[in-house]
Amino acid sequence: MAPKSLVWSPPVLMISGLANQGLDALWEQILAFRTKTEASGDFASKRRAQGVKWMWTMLHERVAERLKRDPQLKARLPALEADVAAGRLAPMVAVEEIAAVLGI
Repeated sequence: MAPKSLVWSPPVLMISGLANQGLDALWEQILAFRTKTEASGDFASKRRAQGVKWMWTMLHERVAERLKRDPQLKARLPALEADVAAGRLAPMVAVEEIAAVLGI
């Protein structure tokens, strides 16, 4: 498995919130991580990629909600979902039907 960061390898720490042990060391490592990843540009790069991912996630959610409220589709969507779930209809066929209603 590839590491998530090329500039940071997290240390193993013994921590107990209940016993209040190791929390200072944990915080030091969090700050060190932030400092190192900001200096390398890794932090900003991941934040930008995260922003793009959030954009698409929010757009997908908004489009899905719009589809569910569409008067022409509202009544048809449950049947399409049931047909796909039961294997009576291929997912792509259901998508094509929905897209046709939307004119896309």
